[in-house]
Amino acid sequence: MDRNKFSSIAHSKHLFSNPISETKINRIIDFLQLEPHAKLLDIGAGKCELLIRLVEKYDIEATAVELYEGSILEAKQQAQKRIPEEKITYIVKDAKQVVSEYVNHFDVGICVGSTHALGSLELTLQSLKRNVKKGGFILVGEGYWKKKPSQAYLEALGGADESELKNTMRMFLWEKVWGSCRFGQLLQVTMIGMNMKDYMLCLWKNIVMKTRTTLIVTVC
Repeated sequence: MDRNKFSSIAHSKHLFSNPISETKINRIIDFLQLEPHAKLLDIGAGKCELLIRLVEKYDIEATAVELYEGSILEAKQQAQKRIPEEKITYIVKDAKQVVSEYVNHFDVGICVGSTHALGSLELTLQSLKRNVKKGGFILVGEGYWKKKPSQAYLEALGGADESELKNTMRMFLWEKVWGSCRFGQLLQVTMIGMNMKDYMLCLWKNIVMKTRTTLIVTVC
């Protein structure tokens, strides 16, 4: 089964291939306050709607990494109607190979709903931290179980396993995000727009001071 193809079909009527609302996506876009020609990397970019909007607002330069070519074709069709062609570089390739090519290169690193592409959330945070310059942003979206899933629910998801996601937001923050911060860094967390659904969006800023990392979290 081609899971990327089925995912594309499932999200065919969605602007964003994840459960985050358009309102919260726009809040994140406004928060970033990017300079023109800032460089962005999006892992699992899907149809690139987020990148297209960031180009429209800030005139940035983006690199979109997506393994399913069908999604990239859709992205190009949308992009050519709205932004200059050269603003997004499309890479249809394994994300693990792509991220190894860049060190301190991007102003923003994004991975929303696609941390599996780099192996896990921990590996995604560690990788993007290498890819993003000091003072840049890392935007990560990850699912978690709001409550313990029943066996019937797991089967309805196509044979999912409870261990694939953490059981609570607190465990997500402590074990995944805090666990990825090394060398005694201070983690400062602010919650935005909590309405307690089952997806979390994390915006992590690498402050130039080596002793501080700021994480802004919105539960969507």
